[in-house]
Amino acid sequence: MKHIHLLSIFTAILILSNSADCQVMSLENHQDLAIFSNMNAERDKLMVDGKFVNTSVIQGSPYLEDKFKNGAIKNLQNDKIITTNLRYRIFDDMFEIQANSDSEELSVLKRSKNYSIKINNKSFVFVENFPIKMKGVYNGYVLILSNNNDPKDGVVLYKRIIQQYIEAKKKANSYSNSKSRLVNEEYYFIAIDDKILQIEPNRKKAADAFPNHNSKLDKYIKDNKIKFRGNDEESDLIKLVEYYNTL
Repeated sequence: MKHIHLLSIFTAILILSNSADCQVMSLENHQDLAIFSNMNAERDKLMVDGKFVNTSVIQGSPYLEDKFKNGAIKNLQNDKIITTNLRYRIFDDMFEIQANSDSEELSVLKRSKNYSIKINNKSFVFVENFPIKMKGVYNGYVLILSNNNDPKDGVVLYKRIIQQYIEAKKKANSYSNSKSRLVNEEYYFIAIDDKILQIEPNRKKAADAFPNHNSKLDKYIKDNKIKFRGNDEESDLIKLVEYYNTL
């Protein structure tokens, strides 16, 4: 399915002043931060195949969490941190910004590897070189799952969530109230030795993603009866990565 990002419509420019020290500032009080994009007209719509679709007629939410939460944007080049209200829009792979809870205007954070984003206890970074194409691109935001978040200190586990729009099928000669829907797809990756590798939550395949210690990982999976099933697949991958980092 052809996908057109709302990012081609909404422009956000993030300008941060140079600083050697880590600083924490609120969005509304930091004059060096400039974000331009008024999303009021399209905030409840999705761009699908070149046309807008109202989210009210779609089953499912385009957001990881519908409500804005306290968050922080960190400039990885100068360690400057901006605090603001954020939410992640899965469908378009972008972060919406609300300067304060009383504001009706929304903005979009520029997609860049230069920033890390934190919303409550969830941390995100932008990855440019995925080994597989997802929704037509090799880049995008990932959720950091492992305790370790720096590839320099060991393997990091990422989860990439994408969303597909499935249009409702019309039945001939019959009335149907079925809705078009949004379907989430999840992919997992590990960052190791300056590479991004896909890892499958499968007891026979998970260990193969690592460049070494495969027999020890297979034994760990077997001894601990790890099955990567259902709600446990994410936590099982975290356990496997954390074990690898001890070898």
